[in-house]
Amino acid sequence: FSRAIELDPEQAQARINRATILSMLGRPDEALTEISRVLDADPDNHQGLLIRAAILADQNRFDAALLDLNRVIELDPTNAKALAGRGQLLRETGSCDPALVDLQHAVELEPSTGWIWRERGDTLFRMGRYREALADFDRAIDLNPSDEWAQVRRGQAHIELVRYPEALVDFDRAIELGSGDAWTLAQRGEVYRLLKRYDEALPDLNRAIEMDPKAARAFASRGAALRQMEKFRLALADLTRSIELDPANAWVFAQRAEAYRSLGRLDDALNDCTRAIDLAPETGWRRFARARVLHALGDLPQALEDLRAASELAAVEPANEQVNWRRRLNLALFRLCLGQGSEAEDLYEQAIAGSESTLYLEEALQDLLESEDVFQDPALAARVIERLRAVLDGSPSLR
Repeated sequence: FSRAIELDPEQAQARINRATILSMLGRPDEALTEISRVLDADPDNHQGLLIRAAILADQNRFDAALLDLNRVIELDPTNAKALAGRGQLLRETGSCDPALVDLQHAVELEPSTGWIWRERGDTLFRMGRYREALADFDRAIDLNPSDEWAQVRRGQAHIELVRYPEALVDFDRAIELGSGDAWTLAQRGEVYRLLKRYDEALPDLNRAIEMDPKAARAFASRGAALRQMEKFRLALADLTRSIELDPANAWVFAQRAEAYRSLGRLDDALNDCTRAIDLAPETGWRRFARARVLHALGDLPQALEDLRAASELAAVEPANEQVNWRRRLNLALFRLCLGQGSEAEDLYEQAIAGSESTLYLEEALQDLLESEDVFQDPALAARVIERLRAVLDGSPSLR
């Protein structure tokens, strides 16, 4: 391409091709220089505008990238690539609703383009619409079975829907396709942890940390696995390291609080619970976790206040969200702890009848067993525990 430019300095396509290669080689400034020359001669060159937008977006220069995409769409309202690109940028800047409009239009214009389905799925995922996202990821993979990122994102959607075996299949496939980076290994390790397959989780998480010693999520998942294995001091070390790397992750503070509580370090547990609430005040489980610590410290009035707050938060279901059985089962637990037996039992029965996976019920049972110290009506709690055990013993799958 350099030779072509030497022969004809104004040859736009040669400059565009060279800019594309320079961008792929990690030389964005040189790529932008080439594209600028094209656009100086032809300000409305669609391909040049699209490539410059992509380079600018990679540099997190979203406003400048949007100007280029808006110009392409103004010139050609049916340009699916520009619409999808604008949708991606709008999503990344937090404007998911208009992003979805653009991506919907792009899908209608090019229904056989897999990456557009993937990007719409990603937007739906960010909006908490996991089942719709899953359908889009399915379509993207049907169109392009080698799309590693679609496999990864589908795996994450499966996790949110408590479909851990399916998530494992997706992460296995993504790694087979070549996505064997630290982040993907840590994700698979997390799925193994959720499945309580700790002997398989730890090698993935260890390897992820070896590949990236600053992988905060890998330290967090390994710390959580070690906590579940009752190796609390080792768990504390990993969770503390994760917090050092990413001090804004409420989930990690909550995990470390549980480790502290298990070691009897209740004041430390209380501090971490409060920090988790500060970082994620909309999450009912954080309030419940602090209530358990306060109960253990003997501060029953404050524990009761947190339990009530947890119940109120869990009762709120976002309008755009499909039925979230984890949220409803959390609400059932909180109401059981508050002594609201009939409401709690109704919620558990709804989950037994309506949830699509026994994994929801298995997690709910574990939560019940770990919360026996705060039940106001232990006999009722025992009855619910036996009910769940009977359902799980008699029904290996609710799907």
